[in-house]
Amino acid sequence: MIKLKNLFPEIVKNMDDYKIHLAQVNPEGNNPYDRLKENEFEEWQAYQNKENFKEPYIFSLVQTAIPDEWIFAGIYKSNGIKESGTKPNGKKYHIYNTELLKVQEDLIGRLIIKYNKVDRNCYRFMNKLFNDFEVCGILREREEIMDFPGYEKINIPFFILCKIIDNKEASWLSALSSVKGVYLIVDHQDKQKRMYVGAAYGEDSFWNRWQDYRNTGHGGNEGLKKLLEVMGKDYSSNLWFSILEIHPKSTNNDYIIQRESFWKDVLLTREPKGYNEN
Repeated sequence: MIKLKNLFPEIVKNMDDYKIHLAQVNPEGNNPYDRLKENEFEEWQAYQNKENFKEPYIFSLVQTAIPDEWIFAGIYKSNGIKESGTKPNGKKYHIYNTELLKVQEDLIGRLIIKYNKVDRNCYRFMNKLFNDFEVCGILREREEIMDFPGYEKINIPFFILCKIIDNKEASWLSALSSVKGVYLIVDHQDKQKRMYVGAAYGEDSFWNRWQDYRNTGHGGNEGLKKLLEVMGKDYSSNLWFSILEIHPKSTNNDYIIQRESFWKDVLLTREPKGYNEN
C-alpha cells in the first residue's frame, strides 16, 4: 500500500506549516471538482470568506463524486491576502495570493485519497489529519472516469453524468441498464436543497432515463423544466444524481411507481417543497 508520507516526505518534516483544504461544493453551488478539471481551481480556492490560509502552505483536496474519496489538487504557497472587501450581503471576503508548487505536480487530478469527513470543517491542520489519509490509488490520466462504484455509492454532479453518458463508460452502462429503481436529484444551488424523485423502469432503465437528463438538462420533468426556463439551461450543472433503491428488471413497473411515490412522501419532494408536481 502506498503511504502518503512516502509521496510527500517534506510534509512529514514540516507538518506544522501546512493547512489542509478539503474543498467541497460551497453554499453558492460552485463545484471545486469542475474548477479543477477546467484548470481554474487555484483562482477558486484563493477566494475565501475567512482568513483560512495563515500557514505557509496549503495541501488541497477536492471531494469526488464518490463519498469519502478526495482527489489531490496540489500544494500551494500562501503569500498572504492581496485583497479584502465586503460582499453585498455585508459579509467580508479575502482573496489570497497563492502559488502552485512543483511538489508532486504530476499527481494533481490523479492521486485519490480516502478520508471520512464527519464534520463541516473544511480547513484542518495537517498534523491533525495526516495519518488519517489513506491512498486509494493513482489514476493513469487526469479526468479519467472511475469504474462504477456500486449503486449505493452513486452521488454524482451533472457534469460527471454527462461525461459518463458521452463516453458510454462500459461499467456504468452495464450497471445502470440492468436494474429498475428509484433515483434522486438534488439541487445544490437552492438554499433549501430542493429535490426531485424519479423512477427508472423502461428500456435500459437508469441509463436511458439519465441520458434524457444529459440531453435536455431536465429529463422531461415539468418541475425541472420550469426551473431551467427561469434559471437557464446551464443551471442543470447544479444538479446531483443518486440512487435510492434498485430492483431486478423483472419487477412489475407498478411496484416501481409505488416506490417512487413512497420516496416522494418521505423526502417531501412534491411542490412547493420539491420539484415533483405530483
